[in-house]
Amino acid sequence: MGIGIEDILAGPIVRRVEPTLASVWIALRKGASVRLELFRGRGAHATLVPISAESLPTATMVPRGLPPDPHTLAIGRAFHVALALFMPAPPTRLEWETIYSYDLRLTADDGGPEVGFADLGLLEDRTFAGWFGTQQSLALGYQPGWLPSFMLPAAEPLRLRLTQGSCRWVNGLGRDAMPIVDDLLRRDIDDPTQRLQMMWLTGDQIYADAGCPEFIRACTTVGTLLLAGEDRVVEQIAVQEPAAPRATHAFPMDQHHFPAGRRHVFMNRVGGFTSSKQDSHCIGFGEYAASYLASWHTTVWPDLRAMLEARWTDVQDYLTARDDLDATIAQVPTTVPRPTEFERMVDLYHAWRLVPTEGRAIDVANLTELDRWELWDERPGSIVDAPWQHYWESAAATPNLGAGLAAKFLDLAQPPWPPLPPLHAPAPPTDRQFLAKALTPTWWAGDSTFHVDRDLGPGGHSVATSDLVRDRLHLLHRFREDVPRVRRALANVATYMTFDDHEVCDDWNITAGWVTKVRGNALGRNVLRNGIAAYALFQGWGNDPRAFAFGTGPHAHVLQQIASMFLDEAGAVRAAGPPGAVADALDLTFNNNPLTQPEPPPDVRMPWHYRYDGPGYEFLALDSRTYRSYEPDADPTLGQPFTNEANAPLLTEEALVLMVPEVPPPGVADDGLCFVVAAAPVLGFPPVESIAQPLLNINDMAKPQPRGRWAKIRAADRLGRVNYDPEHWGLMPRLFERMLARLATRRKVLFLSGDVHYSCTHAMTYWRRDGAEYQASRFVQLTSSSFRTAHEFAVVFSIDLLQQFSKALAAPIERLGWHQGPVGSPTGGKPIEPPAVGPQTRFNDRVRYLLQQDPIVINRAALPAGTQQRRPPDWAYRRTLVEDIRSDPERLAGLLPPALVPASDGLAAMAQAVANRVVWQAEHAPDRRWVWWTNVTTVHFEVRGDGPVVVHTTHTFELSDPRSPSKPYVVAVAPLYTPAADVLPTVPTEGEP
Repeated sequence: MGIGIEDILAGPIVRRVEPTLASVWIALRKGASVRLELFRGRGAHATLVPISAESLPTATMVPRGLPPDPHTLAIGRAFHVALALFMPAPPTRLEWETIYSYDLRLTADDGGPEVGFADLGLLEDRTFAGWFGTQQSLALGYQPGWLPSFMLPAAEPLRLRLTQGSCRWVNGLGRDAMPIVDDLLRRDIDDPTQRLQMMWLTGDQIYADAGCPEFIRACTTVGTLLLAGEDRVVEQIAVQEPAAPRATHAFPMDQHHFPAGRRHVFMNRVGGFTSSKQDSHCIGFGEYAASYLASWHTTVWPDLRAMLEARWTDVQDYLTARDDLDATIAQVPTTVPRPTEFERMVDLYHAWRLVPTEGRAIDVANLTELDRWELWDERPGSIVDAPWQHYWESAAATPNLGAGLAAKFLDLAQPPWPPLPPLHAPAPPTDRQFLAKALTPTWWAGDSTFHVDRDLGPGGHSVATSDLVRDRLHLLHRFREDVPRVRRALANVATYMTFDDHEVCDDWNITAGWVTKVRGNALGRNVLRNGIAAYALFQGWGNDPRAFAFGTGPHAHVLQQIASMFLDEAGAVRAAGPPGAVADALDLTFNNNPLTQPEPPPDVRMPWHYRYDGPGYEFLALDSRTYRSYEPDADPTLGQPFTNEANAPLLTEEALVLMVPEVPPPGVADDGLCFVVAAAPVLGFPPVESIAQPLLNINDMAKPQPRGRWAKIRAADRLGRVNYDPEHWGLMPRLFERMLARLATRRKVLFLSGDVHYSCTHAMTYWRRDGAEYQASRFVQLTSSSFRTAHEFAVVFSIDLLQQFSKALAAPIERLGWHQGPVGSPTGGKPIEPPAVGPQTRFNDRVRYLLQQDPIVINRAALPAGTQQRRPPDWAYRRTLVEDIRSDPERLAGLLPPALVPASDGLAAMAQAVANRVVWQAEHAPDRRWVWWTNVTTVHFEVRGDGPVVVHTTHTFELSDPRSPSKPYVVAVAPLYTPAADVLPTVPTEGEP
């Protein structure tokens, strides 16, 4: 018995290190006691001297598996998680800027000796038997026999060395950039002056809403095995019928009831979600858990080759049936009238064959022929009026064709359909019939999600020219290849995480209307609860382990609630979970109830924000998802009524006060550094936020609702203005200005962000009036996105014309700000409204509107000539886009330009080589400002010239060759002091004050 390498589901992952605590997260297939050993320096276990640890409470003092008990927490029969804590025995403290090695010592509950990394084979490169085939494991210590290690952060702010990233989509385009962190660690593993000390993941560690069908089918299987320990479904999903809200059904969480690839219409129309890629949205807790495990370890990865072979069989079946249909239709005389969209209908006829058998099984016994016709034509009432019926009845009456063609179409009893009742038979009154009709129709999913393009090959038979499934499987294969390196990186650098939308669902809490719909139905609450619970287990627990281990608030209870979802008090697997009482308790803890219900009190509501303090620096990790404000943003003068679809500020006023202390800790205010970890950039890229996104949102709002054939299905893709996430900080000026003002008590503030699928750097000088003087602060936005979600036009955005255009659109932005004066002040609490010299000068309507707001924020360029102010601004700022100003030899060093060929190779070959070189030059030589390719960034500090600067380096691959080694593609340097050229924006103050 005991623990083997195949029992490790994920980990180890170094989560948090500080002088008084270190923690390592691990997931196992079986229960075990876990002990964390620490050693100073690097090496093999036998060559290092362990540091003595303080005794932690035993299992008799706290429920077993709940922190700080040194035992795994049982979540399912084959799913046990631990956050192993190490607390140095007083007076010993870990030392800043020091490298430590560690070992996890595991003793399985089912017997066997205590084992460590070496015993498990984790300190050697090897292959092992995963759940579904042979997988690879790399030596965690980078040298055979050596333990993994981490480095405590620096003892001085300017010696910090960080890496950051976000948005890692398992089936996204481009190459996964997270293994670059492994490269950087391996290069500097023994150099304390260069080694990475912290990794900040700023959201979207998984794409729970946008997994591909092949991956989610495997996650469903893995989730079932995790929870039950066998192929027995124990997780139940509650679903309400939209037309009858009191009709709530509970369905097993399996591929029969919730087939991947067919969930889009169901999630939209039944759950109220608004993602455009939710055909395989995670639903069950087991699916969320499996998605995390597969992102960090190969143990649970499916056999992709077997999937590809099975797909080939389905494609051949489809092509054969499609050829047969073409041959039959060719017999139709031209005199037979063809309905509108005939060719489209023919394309759809056999598309259901492309859906895997398990994905269409629910239709077999739960849809009548009438149901199928309604789903096909989306026409209520008699199907006799359907164009398809007219067409095939006409074809049947044609002598040259006979009844054969009509029978071929009308006989829906062919596989996978069983014999059917008469055409107008009443629908069977089953719960599954409602579910089957609510899913995306099989034929629609076959055409849109499992599509195959074909062309005529030899002998007039069809051959597949492209296959969406094959393409996705190749993307999955490339991702899985790099997972062992990701696992090793996570084991060798302290990692801190925060969520964004894709950990749970796209557009999570984006508007009050969204919240009303999604949290107001059983399916919506199920999905949100499962996603948040998975985040708590896989990410939130490790961010602040002290609060979970020794806190008295919701941290102390949330893990126990999650552990009760599928296991009873005795540890036995529940027949159907989670129980209603546990689900209700989690909904309250997660603030997952409708807006009509009161918010939970602070001692019950789970906080997801946290902080990390070091000598002279602080990290403030924000929760901009669950603390949003839903007051309607309305202004009748602009024709904007109160609406539930208004922008939701990312934080409430109370949350801002809670998460961003006005007074920084000692040593941070003047000479230290404040890092604000915000999923979405606080200082976004102006061309995207101010031009591209509003145009996209306007276009989405202008799209009419679909009419005619398949209107209900096509309406599932009409998401309105939320389709492109209108939720950046600048959309809500009041919150944006409040955030900057609250942080202006610090002199150097750096924002770490992701979300937006590009990398860039912005700098801002912020002046705050203090009496007659102004105090200046520097804000620097460091954006890194994405690990693996490349835009399809990423290479185009790198060319010189686009880079120059973006620079022009991101010209320096200046703003002047005032608060309306209090009652009794010179302004009497009225708007400032700077007067103009001469009666002919007028403010335009926009400026007049801004002058009536509080705070008043005006672009100096928007004021007409001759404007005079009545009092100096209370604050002002200027922000700029920071670009890579290295010389061409520096920027191009190490890149691989396409080779030029001699004329002897032929004129065509020479011309092509020259063209390739010109394109390469256009992509790589321009001054670089933003990167849309997959990337990860590093952050360090230097002292240059007038003072300290932050160096933000974007690492990515050769744009024309993603298989190339990574390069520091963009190096942006932003001063942390106010440059001499940065002067306070002002308005002339001549004349009457």
